[in-house]
Amino acid sequence: MDNSETSKRRVRTGKIQILVPKRSSLKHRLRTNDVYFLDFIRWLLEIDPAKRPTAREAMSHPFLTEAKYPDIPYKYRK
Repeated sequence: MDNSETSKRRVRTGKIQILVPKRSSLKHRLRTNDVYFLDFIRWLLEIDPAKRPTAREAMSHPFLTEAKYPDIPYKYRK
């Protein structure tokens, strides 16, 4: 087996893998300045399950309830 085949295969070692995110901001990664959206996504991606919102709590976030966005432009309406 060459190196390219080995790198594609996962080897189970019984050890826990910790994924370390790149050092860039969510704002940069998602390419948006929408503070409501960024806060909503940060909240949903919370690692600690005790701090992460339930579906009902998520539906009450200001991104979904309070944000004001212009209507869809006419050319995109069905």
